[in-house]
Amino acid sequence: MIALNKTNIERLEEALYGDEGFLIKLRMMNGFDENKFEEVCSILKDCEIEWKNIDSIPKRAVNLIVEICPAIMTYLDNSLYCKKDEKWNEKMWDAYLKIYDLILNCCG
Repeated sequence: MIALNKTNIERLEEALYGDEGFLIKLRMMNGFDENKFEEVCSILKDCEIEWKNIDSIPKRAVNLIVEICPAIMTYLDNSLYCKKDEKWNEKMWDAYLKIYDLILNCCG
């Protein structure tokens, strides 16, 4: 549920760094939280709509967005050594590409 007074940037920051935040879990190697991932993707879609007709996106948003892909990549690099499950690996790469595309759409 969306809080009434929160901007998309605030929602993104909370989803990434709040209690049980997506990036916090990744960096602590506490697993890939699919629900948080989908929440981040949903917020990025909202950001894309909001920023579609503006010339630049807010600096605070950029600071958040540039953290996402490196954190996922680091998690994947560390996890791939431990997990030999081909389906899991493919699912994680698909998630990485999905969020990468969403970020490009937000910024492009």
